[in-house]
Amino acid sequence: MYVAHVGDSGVVLGVRDDPTDQFIRAVEVTQDHKPELPKERERIEGLGGSVIKKSGVNRVVWKRPRLTHNGPVRRSTVIDQIPFLAVARALGDLWSYDFYSGEFVVSPEPDTSVVKLDPQQHCYIVLGSDGLWNMVPPQDAVSMCQDNDEAMAQGGVSSARQLVSHALLRWRQRMLRADNTSAIVIALQEPGHAPTPLHHEELLLNLAEGPCCGPASGSRSNTPLVRTLDVDAPSPVCELLPALERRSAFSGAMLCALSDPPSPCLTPPGGRSPDSRALAVRTNEGVVVAPLKRTLQSSPGPSGKKARHSPPLPQHRPAAEEH
Repeated sequence: MYVAHVGDSGVVLGVRDDPTDQFIRAVEVTQDHKPELPKERERIEGLGGSVIKKSGVNRVVWKRPRLTHNGPVRRSTVIDQIPFLAVARALGDLWSYDFYSGEFVVSPEPDTSVVKLDPQQHCYIVLGSDGLWNMVPPQDAVSMCQDNDEAMAQGGVSSARQLVSHALLRWRQRMLRADNTSAIVIALQEPGHAPTPLHHEELLLNLAEGPCCGPASGSRSNTPLVRTLDVDAPSPVCELLPALERRSAFSGAMLCALSDPPSPCLTPPGGRSPDSRALAVRTNEGVVVAPLKRTLQSSPGPSGKKARHSPPLPQHRPAAEEH
């Protein structure tokens, strides 16, 4: 496993030291790039930057001219120092570029490492953003994944979703606004073991047969899919969202009026034209959901109003000549 890491998102391995032991311990593969670390602080200050603590959090300072300043920056220009970013390395922070050294104070250079995975020893790979790790310790995350796999039946909750839900719950309990919270869980299984039941959000890959995957498989990856998701399988998240509708901006009557040559317009019983209905949305139960979008004829907006006819202008006739 090759790891390239910047910022405060982290990777945690679930390791089982003894095959006969059920306990899986958490091993942190990455270290957060915090500005208060001696190595990062020395690098930042060596490039002319600085670190200031704001509300108990060390942040990299953004040095910029005062917003009311106009014109070139001179020695007399007032420079504001704004405690800005809480990480020492990130991608895309162009504001931190130092023109004198030609480098970024907030460095985009990652820390890299290589870990040789053993399915008999390594059980889980958990990737999470800071919103997860600020609320869920690494050991708790690995234990939750283990408990979820042991108790999960068909149609259960995936480990990644359970971790995110647990982290969001802790954010709410502390009455804090949740930070970006994302998680990916990779479960490694020993060869020859029966696969555990899969959730519809999960995917099973066969790493052992990777080199046997040919170009005719239709995938650009070297790992063939052992079990794919059912495309038509409903998702509990998607069921909560309104169905998308695709329809034309013209009604059937308008299309018939614009057609050349004119053709008879067929109207089904009920006075509704075929084009005035949205595409039917069929759920997994076979029930057709009626569209909620209004047609042009029923819309109270300007397009649905009747045309106003102005009174005819008076016609001026030449006055009759008097005899």
